[in-house]
Amino acid sequence: MKAASERSIDERASPSTMKTRCERRSSSDHAAMTRAPAAPPTGKSTRSDYVYCMAFDGDKIRHMTKIWNAGWAMTELGWA
Repeated sequence: MKAASERSIDERASPSTMKTRCERRSSSDHAAMTRAPAAPPTGKSTRSDYVYCMAFDGDKIRHMTKIWNAGWAMTELGWA
């Protein structure tokens, strides 16, 4: 969604717990498709939530997973 010209991100953090040892960062990405390099702009917008779950080994990230429904966002923007 780098081609979107109107974009804002709201970020939230959830501290890790001893049980999961996983820190979660969730965000909402708000974007409008008003310009694009390879296709005409659709003028459509989306609000897409996603979560990063990071597992740590000491102070270093051991593994990171992004959970996001990309197909939904692409459909809302008119790309799919």
